[in-house]
Amino acid sequence: MSGGKKTSRRDFLRTRETPVEDAFAGYQITVAVEMGVQSYYQNKTIHFDPVKQTVLKDTPPRTHQIKY
Repeated sequence: MSGGKKTSRRDFLRTRETPVEDAFAGYQITVAVEMGVQSYYQNKTIHFDPVKQTVLKDTPPRTHQIKY
């Protein structure tokens, strides 16, 4: 390893450290990109439920807004 950077998968396996881009980060990025593509082709906003880890079909209600 030169320069203090880990460049090999073997280094992560040997030291058992978490890589900079682990599987969960890859999943999050993939979902965001897929939502962007769907939004572009459907010409509408796509919403994601982080608790259920699913893309929503309908727009969720805005419960956090103050109604005057």
